[in-house]
Amino acid sequence: MLSKFSVYARVSERETEQRDPRAALSGHLYLRIDEDWFPAKNWVDYVLPVLAQWLQNVTVLYAPDSEVKNRFMDGSMCFAVRRPAASTELTVEFDFGGQRSKSQHQVSVSRYLASLRGAARDVLQQIDARNLPHGPDVVDLASLLQQVLGLEERVAKGALP
Repeated sequence: MLSKFSVYARVSERETEQRDPRAALSGHLYLRIDEDWFPAKNWVDYVLPVLAQWLQNVTVLYAPDSEVKNRFMDGSMCFAVRRPAASTELTVEFDFGGQRSKSQHQVSVSRYLASLRGAARDVLQQIDARNLPHGPDVVDLASLLQQVLGLEERVAKGALP
């Protein structure tokens, strides 16, 4: 049975104050799979660079028999994502600083992509709504979002190897 999967990303309200556009934005960033939160509900981290790394890793998952580790910057937590050949499902497993969880979650590729896309889009909208400067991290995230949109189109057309 496929698990429910979502990514929650929100830029901290403190970031609306004057800031250096080169500084990383912090805020809440975590996953929810079924009833589990990872690493924890309301986890605080550097939202843009972490989310950008996860989006960049999506291109690796397009290849069959692939695996990526999506890391958080604050702490040693990550989640491993694997895609077997010719599969439209991913296996997601939590890693608590070198100790993998005993449970594995099956998530559809399309749901995984949609969740990451939604989180990135939400963060970019939060930045625009607060008139925060568009430093390199914001530009990178917007570019990676476009790549994920293209990949989503190919997946929707059944073009997943």
